[in-house]
Amino acid sequence: MSLLEVSGLTKRFGTSAAVDGLSFRIAKGRCLALLGPNGAGKTTTLKMLSGLLEPSSGSIRFIDGERADIRESIGYLPQYPAFYNWMSGREFLSFTAQLARISGKEAASRTEELLVRVGLKDAAKRKIGGYSGA
Repeated sequence: MSLLEVSGLTKRFGTSAAVDGLSFRIAKGRCLALLGPNGAGKTTTLKMLSGLLEPSSGSIRFIDGERADIRESIGYLPQYPAFYNWMSGREFLSFTAQLARISGKEAASRTEELLVRVGLKDAAKRKIGGYSGA
């Protein structure tokens, strides 16, 4: 059974096609890697899959027995993420929750849960710029 089906996915920026007619399927329980040179459309494809960018044409279909749209379960972390070094870890997680349109009460709860999960509960008030990159 497929988890994701992509058919004829295209993204154009003006006259340039960043992604042109991409089709693939991911079976449930499988892993897929997007490989290619710079400019091949990997990041653009991931942004379309996560809902951060609207395709010019084609279709993206998530198949889940419980829900039609599983994008809320997808995380996107670019190769070179832009963090606001003046924010604390807690502030940054709250900020990203707002961007994801998560309600204030749920955002606060999930922020605390994530800080514990990644081992940053005690550093939640420290500025991101002071975190280790290792």
